Amino acid sequence: MNYKTIITLIAMAATISACNNSTTATRENPLLAEWNTPYGIPPFEKSVVEDYMRAFERAMEAHKAEIEAIVSNPDEPTFENTILALDDAGQLLNNVANTFFLVAAADTNPKMQKVEAEVSPLLAAHSDEIMMNAALFERVKKFYNKRHKAGLDQIQMRLTEKTYKDFERNGANLSAEDQAELAEINRQLSAATVEYAQNLLAANADYELLLDNTQLGGLPNSVKNAAKAAAKEAGHNNKYLFTLSSPSIFPFLTYSTERELRQEIYTAYTERCNGGKWDNTEIIRTIVSLRARRAQLLGYESHAHYVLDDVMAKSPKAVYELLDDLWEPALKSAEHDMANMKIIKRRETKSEEFAAWDWWYFAERLRKQRFNLDEQALRPYFSLDNVRQGIFGLSNRLY
Repeated sequence: MNYKTIITLIAMAATISACNNSTTATRENPLLAEWNTPYGIPPFEKSVVEDYMRAFERAMEAHKAEIEAIVSNPDEPTFENTILALDDAGQLLNNVANTFFLVAAADTNPKMQKVEAEVSPLLAAHSDEIMMNAALFERVKKFYNKRHKAGLDQIQMRLTEKTYKDFERNGANLSAEDQAELAEINRQLSAATVEYAQNLLAANADYELLLDNTQLGGLPNSVKNAAKAAAKEAGHNNKYLFTLSSPSIFPFLTYSTERELRQEIYTAYTERCNGGKWDNTEIIRTIVSLRARRAQLLGYESHAHYVLDDVMAKSPKAVYELLDDLWEPALKSAEHDMANMKIIKRRETKSEEFAAWDWWYFAERLRKQRFNLDEQALRPYFSLDNVRQGIFGLSNRLY
């Protein structure tokens, strides 16, 4: 059974399933319709979870048809009918994927996570089918080899060379046996990285630091109000809930005078997924092993060499040279700050002990001492409306 047949069957199954859901079966999928929205914003408010998988399936089929049109073109490969056509292909899939993964990152739920786990391996296989398409690569390679005689401008040359490089980096030059192994590695990597991220998300959601009003020393009203609202939403009245999400944990670490509570939440944060129900240890080993094998298959010394070959740094050596240049002055600055924070801590607590969970709290104390600056006093100036107006104002002046 070939790939196209499998996708067709999946689409048929999804359609049959949709017929049992009156909220989605009787309307057009908004993700597949033309987006008549300001600035082409995705139709978030019109979409439901069930729309995404059907949209992915349709978009992948459309993308395959566009690729087939390039491959079957009888004309000699040119920039327009091969490189540019390939770059333009898959716009519908890009729209659907960008919308889905944006929502999955910002407003996820178990249904969205299920779709993510199902669709990620499909997308990996879809990409491999294109990048390992021998006939397509032959057209790209044929034009690439005559690129210097094609009268290309700088942008066209860059796109041509990047397109050819992308095929190389995704196994186009490998043997059929190695391509099959690479495709399996990509499938497993896709599944493992989704599982890793979902475990991390679950571990964040699983932790609760539930406090009463006697345990809120040092916390600004804005932080307390947010924690009280979070507790109420979770079904805890007259309590204050802190979690491992960044908007919750870092204000707590910055302002709470309760050192033992700072230690508790910080320890929970740094030990997430290290054992227990959401353990990521074996998943990390799997990801590292798969990345190393993929790099080896593609002719790179390591995963780091593979990743950096396509960016400005080019090599791990260059990255380490940059980090080494930064390390000494950064360490010196941190040590200076640490010494000053220890002085403040000694003065306020009569204790010499300084731990990781003290850093944010005493860094804030040091800022106040140095600059007489209270970050909470700046909050009224950074309301959503003010920030949005500032961003649009700056963009208008620049562009």
